[in-house]
Amino acid sequence: MAISSKIKLLGNLLLVFIFIFSTFAAVEVFSEYKTTLTINNDNTVLLNKTLKLKNVYDVGIVPGQIEFKVGRGIDGSIDNLEVKDVVAIDRFGNVIKSQLRNTNDYSIIILDVYYPLLPGFEYEFNLVYTLAYKPGGIFFKVYRFLLEKVLFLLKKENLM
Repeated sequence: MAISSKIKLLGNLLLVFIFIFSTFAAVEVFSEYKTTLTINNDNTVLLNKTLKLKNVYDVGIVPGQIEFKVGRGIDGSIDNLEVKDVVAIDRFGNVIKSQLRNTNDYSIIILDVYYPLLPGFEYEFNLVYTLAYKPGGIFFKVYRFLLEKVLFLLKKENLM
């Protein structure tokens, strides 16, 4: 194989790798992600999230579905957390369609965000849900659980 054909092959492979990895680059990030927890006397925890989803790409996008995975408990802590009363509302007061799916390890909250975002624009919304649990222990209750995994990047400078 001639040197020029090897260089062409190497160049083509490099272009393919650049194309593949650039398609997986961040298109949207959470520019704000605040969570407020309220522990109630009825063995529930109310979570209220204020979120801003930002388009960091150079063209307009439609985010689609956003998933939040809420853990069902971790070792030595509360088991069988149940997610209830999921409500998501955008900054215009519109209810965002949501679904709740359960697995053995997680409850998955799925939000349908089909709102077009221009480059640099943000979509602000609130997500509120309740975690119900069965208390354990005789003298003390231990509140230690995995809150969630989010499938979007978090922009570090505006997080609390």
